[in-house]
Amino acid sequence: EEKSQNILTFTAIKADETSAEMAVPSDITVKKGIYQTAEGEEFSVSVRGLKGTGAVTYTSSDKSIATVEATTGAIKVVGIGDFTITADVAESEFYNAKTVSARFHALLPSQAELVCTITYDGKEAEIADGTYILPHEVSTAALTVTGGSGEGAVSYEITSGDEEASLAEDGTITGLKTGEYEITVIKAGTSSYEEKIQKIKLRVKAQAQAPLTLSTD
Repeated sequence: EEKSQNILTFTAIKADETSAEMAVPSDITVKKGIYQTAEGEEFSVSVRGLKGTGAVTYTSSDKSIATVEATTGAIKVVGIGDFTITADVAESEFYNAKTVSARFHALLPSQAELVCTITYDGKEAEIADGTYILPHEVSTAALTVTGGSGEGAVSYEITSGDEEASLAEDGTITGLKTGEYEITVIKAGTSSYEEKIQKIKLRVKAQAQAPLTLSTD
C-alpha cells in the first residue's frame, strides 16, 4: 500500500524598507518640507534607516542647479531654483527596492555682515550693548558703511526716532536730539548675492543734571 506524501511549498516574501529616509545635514533650514540652501554650498546627504544591503544611487532632478555624486551623495549647488535629490536603493536578499527623496530650494548666497561706523567731531561713537552712543550736545553725525558682498549700492534711512532727524545720501545725520533712533541700512542684491538688510540703534544721551547743592540751613 502506497502512502501519500504531503509536499509543502514556501515562497519567501521580501520585506519593505519602511524605515528608510533621506538624511540631510541638521544645519540646513527646512521650510514647509523644503530644504533651504544657496548657490555655492556643498554638503552631503545619505539614506538612514536601511536594513538591507542594496546599493544606493543618488540623482539630481536639475544638474544646472545642483549636482550629486551618484555613490556618495555629495552635493554641489551651482545655480538658483528648485531641485530634488533622489536616492534609489537596490533590491537586496531580504528587502525590496526603495526610493526616497528630498526637495531643496537654492537661493543666492547671503552677503557678509555690514560694518557700520558713526562718527562725530572726528571721533567714533562708543557702542554699548549694540547701540551707538552720542553725547547730548551732538546734533550732527556721520554714518559710514563698509562690508557686505558684491557691488550693490548702499542706502539707509532713519526708521524710528525724532521726526526732525534726517539722513542724507552721503551718510550725514542731522537734527539729532536726545532719544533713541533706529537706522535701516540696505546693500542692494546683485546677480551673485542676495540683498542685505541690517538695522542699527543710535542713542543720544540726555544732558546730565548739575550737581545738587546740599544745605544744612
